[in-house]
Amino acid sequence: MARGGKRPGAGRKPGSSTKINARQRRTLTEIARDHTEQALGVLTSIMCDTDAPAAARATAANSLLDRGWSGRRRTIVMGARRAVRSRQSTSPS
Repeated sequence: MARGGKRPGAGRKPGSSTKINARQRRTLTEIARDHTEQALGVLTSIMCDTDAPAAARATAANSLLDRGWSGRRRTIVMGARRAVRSRQSTSPS
């Protein structure tokens, strides 16, 4: 008996719907953006915690500096249907 290959009747049927539609599906980026404020708060608290290991404090400080002063700045303009991202100059303003 042959193994593998296409089998009759296998797979999703043409035209069948997924469990969630495209309007309900959220990308990982969108979910992460919902937690930006909380994540920045955690990084700030780690950076300011004198009992935290020096490596953790330095990593938190570096992460905050990267987000605040990184040369790769992006402007996000929210539209009715999608977000439009554009890269700006690499010099901080």
